[in-house]
Amino acid sequence: MSRNVSALDVTQNPWSSSDKTTLALRNVLFLAEKTGHTRKRRGYEKGPSEEDQQELPSLKLIALQREITKKKRELQKVNLELQCRVQDKETADITHIDILKNKVEKIQKLNAHIESIMEKKDQLTGRLQQPFVGDYIKMDAAFHKYASELFPQIAPILGDLNYNLDNINWTKRTNFSEGKMDTLIAQMSNALADMRLQYNALVQMRGSINDIRRHRISHLEASVAD
Repeated sequence: MSRNVSALDVTQNPWSSSDKTTLALRNVLFLAEKTGHTRKRRGYEKGPSEEDQQELPSLKLIALQREITKKKRELQKVNLELQCRVQDKETADITHIDILKNKVEKIQKLNAHIESIMEKKDQLTGRLQQPFVGDYIKMDAAFHKYASELFPQIAPILGDLNYNLDNINWTKRTNFSEGKMDTLIAQMSNALADMRLQYNALVQMRGSINDIRRHRISHLEASVAD
């Protein structure tokens, strides 16, 4: 009998009225009810109803086992997905095309940088052999390019810095309050007039020196001719 029971499908209802394997057992129960040895239950003359079958402990156990099996399959599926994600993360460096492409680009840049160093090896060696004298600015290598472009631009400004500072100091010392502007303007006019007179005197002096030089040259030429 155990062999017949083991051959049954787990989804088969062992209390179904159409199951021939339990026909003898049902007949014995019905006979016991009819003879009074067991209490007669209503509606079991033709076997248990579908509602009664759903309330049987064995059917509840079967349903629970089905639910457990379903949950186990879902859990196995989730675990498999997690393992796939973990393996994908661990092997992303050699399986993802975008990551490989990024690494290849970095290697190409590094290779180009090394080639440029090799091409300027003699120049680099000469600079390294020269002792460094003077102050310096600590700066990250990433900003060297910008610094080299900045200093030529600020060189003219630094050259005019003293002149601009003198103007700032003069502006700070000078009082531009009302009543003194006329005096300042008059002083500036006098200064401009003096500068013009000095300029004219310098021009006349230069002309006189040129005349003296020409007369001397002509006198020497006449002496040589005689």
